[in-house]
Amino acid sequence: MPRAERCVYPFVPFERYPRDQAQPVARTCRAVGSAAAGVRGHRDRIAALDGLRALMAWCVALYHFGLLARAFPPGTTASSVVIVLGLHSVEAFFVLSGFCMFLWHGDIALERDALFRFYLQRFARIAPLFYLVIVLNLALGEPVGPPVSWTVLVENLTFTFGLDHPNLALVVGGWSIGIEMVFYASFPVLAQLLRSRSSLAVGALAAMGLAWWHSARVVEPATDLARFNAYVLIPNHAFAFLLGGLIAKLRQQTTLRIPWTGGCMVAALSFAAWLACEPRVIDHFAVVLGGARAGYVACAAAVIAIGALTQVASTRARAGLALAGELSYAVYLLHPLAWVLCRAWLPSHTPAPAQVACAVLTTLGLSFLAERYFERPIRARFFRRRRAERPGQVPAASAGRVPLLP
Repeated sequence: MPRAERCVYPFVPFERYPRDQAQPVARTCRAVGSAAAGVRGHRDRIAALDGLRALMAWCVALYHFGLLARAFPPGTTASSVVIVLGLHSVEAFFVLSGFCMFLWHGDIALERDALFRFYLQRFARIAPLFYLVIVLNLALGEPVGPPVSWTVLVENLTFTFGLDHPNLALVVGGWSIGIEMVFYASFPVLAQLLRSRSSLAVGALAAMGLAWWHSARVVEPATDLARFNAYVLIPNHAFAFLLGGLIAKLRQQTTLRIPWTGGCMVAALSFAAWLACEPRVIDHFAVVLGGARAGYVACAAAVIAIGALTQVASTRARAGLALAGELSYAVYLLHPLAWVLCRAWLPSHTPAPAQVACAVLTTLGLSFLAERYFERPIRARFFRRRRAERPGQVPAASAGRVPLLP
């Protein structure tokens, strides 16, 4: 089997692999129905989930920065925490995506106009920045994924690479976006088939069984370099979307809401209890296989459920969390490019903490610019056109409510 170039960890970006080997891994809302920001009013958002979405994107970024800068000594508590949060934040994004889709679009009709609006909104939210990052990767001489060919390029432009193989993405972390787009494509049919809680629960359990089998029979026996290729396949992650949908169904059945302070206290105490156990992770795959994965996924689902029930009363806090949520997709896609820029700017002897700090600040700046001057104008133009086509109606589902991926 051919060797990977500069292979250090299976999840590190910018490691160049042959195709058959492992590929590494609002602005403040000020009015209900704001077209400029492409988001609906604060009352239509779950502010705590906006905050979680942002936190998960930064966990992924910190995981990559820590590995690339070698900022966290292997085997330490800090390194172990970053590994777990970085890897399972992607899984939590899938749960959150399923939650949002089933909560806000679970009653979608299989009619031409409704399907056209749904798919166009998903595409308008995900595609522009994804395309921009592909162009920037090629322009900066930092190609990601397989060798660029017409087939690979067409699959990335149409997001069909998720059906071929998620690791054919030309963007770092794009494998998760490929899986997301497959879920979006199939969601209207899933929503019709799994309308009741019982049917959704049965579907989620069946998908969990499939993921457990795939992990044990396909991922775990694979060689180190091929294991990540097996890990990112759809059968290993489909259950997370249905699990999120089940959480959405359960939320609709209760009026229970947790005060913001209570939700933060539960999260803080749980995190402190985990740290007290002094987690130790050396092999990154150890936490995404078997019982360890099941436990961490259960924790991620519990965090999403608590966030879904948490109520943020402060208008200022809701606005800040909404802005953080809007930036999260850009953080996820642009943080590898921020690292490339920092690598070019900083002297080779720069301490690892300074490298990470520079990358974080650069990511924040790039994300703000991308959201403010690229993503938002595209969303605004899209919603102005939709309202012009349907005068007097507010779009049924705004881009601001769509989970900002991973």
